[in-house]
Amino acid sequence: MTAKTVFPDAQGMIYLLCPFCNASTLEPGKSFPIHKSVQINCPCGKSYELIVEHRKDFRKKTSLSGIYWKKTSPDVFQNGTVSDLTLNGCCLLAPDRHALHLGEHIQLVFRLDNPKRTKIEREAVVRRIKENIVGCQFIGTPAFDPELGFYVQDFRVPK
Repeated sequence: MTAKTVFPDAQGMIYLLCPFCNASTLEPGKSFPIHKSVQINCPCGKSYELIVEHRKDFRKKTSLSGIYWKKTSPDVFQNGTVSDLTLNGCCLLAPDRHALHLGEHIQLVFRLDNPKRTKIEREAVVRRIKENIVGCQFIGTPAFDPELGFYVQDFRVPK
């Protein structure tokens, strides 16, 4: 059985439902590890796996080539790869020597791998850095971006 992904409710509680006996409990979401599979042992004697997702936005794994530059030096750009994407940010795989710092503003340009090859241009602030993995939060984004929304949610429009 594959691990089911569950999300905390507005109060941070996780609803656990045994797929074998339908026994249910509420547990605090903070008592579970972040983004790791957890084995839940039910009183019925069976066990099942789940992953507690603490992020608020759906995240889509990608491999999209793009370029970025610091807002303070727009004439010096670098190549990077957007490895995952949400409506509000992305994870950027930067070159080994990227010289980015927390809180720094960058401009990011990449194309989606959808049929339209939609060009996405976003200003972002660097929120996390671990070696060449850079977590970025988009700023000044439109309230509703249908192209990015459909891409991230992977909706299929019926013909």
